[in-house]
Amino acid sequence: SIKEQIFSGYFVVIIITVILLIASVIYLAYISKSYRVVSENWQQQGQTQIAVSQHYQWLEMLNESISTGKSFEGSLDPTACNFGKWLSSMDTSKIENATIKQALIAIEAPHQQIHTKAKDVLALSKTDRAAAYEMYLNEIKPNTQQTIQYLTTVSNTYESIANQEDAALHFEIRMALITSVLLSIIGIVSAVFFANSSSKRISKPIADITVLAQRMALGIYDDKIAIDDKMLEEEIVQNGKGNNEIITLLKSFWQMAEHIKENVRV
Repeated sequence: SIKEQIFSGYFVVIIITVILLIASVIYLAYISKSYRVVSENWQQQGQTQIAVSQHYQWLEMLNESISTGKSFEGSLDPTACNFGKWLSSMDTSKIENATIKQALIAIEAPHQQIHTKAKDVLALSKTDRAAAYEMYLNEIKPNTQQTIQYLTTVSNTYESIANQEDAALHFEIRMALITSVLLSIIGIVSAVFFANSSSKRISKPIADITVLAQRMALGIYDDKIAIDDKMLEEEIVQNGKGNNEIITLLKSFWQMAEHIKENVRV
């Protein structure tokens, strides 16, 4: 029926719209996930740089205390200094990257040695600053360099991961835009096609009736209205009988034309 044909056109448009929405949601989920990964790695890289800076500040305070005899204001507890707190917050059991995980585990030993030797150096600096500074250079500085090397590895790895994920994120955004454009084009073309197809099925018989009515007004009664056999067959298959409004209207108009023609002959 006309109602069913119009409804089917709307249904096709709705289906296309739903597909576009689902595709958009899927791409947004992927993009959101990639963005979180990029953000988290840049954040970890920044925190690692802060940890390096805090470690240098601690060493500067130790160096100043050895050189000038000033009271050391830093913490000698490896878990209580700012760098130690950051290191303790890094749960290696939850870190998937092997390079970062191994570097963080390896940092613990030299960091522990730095704090252990710092106690001895500070105690020695009260009686012999020169010997204390020599001990600082020979026993603390190598462990410091090793710690900084591991920290640099952690920072560079986080930065590398962030850059890779950032490139992947930009690729996903481009693909999402391209896919959205293509799906929109397909949706528009499909909607136009189905709308045009439905309008033709509805308007053609009406146009035929209009032409026939015009010819009947001119006294021409020999034309017949062509009923679409395919449309009639589909209607019978779907509903069990030909009750399409257009088909019924065509038949009725045809019968009326035949009656008028017979009466004119009489």
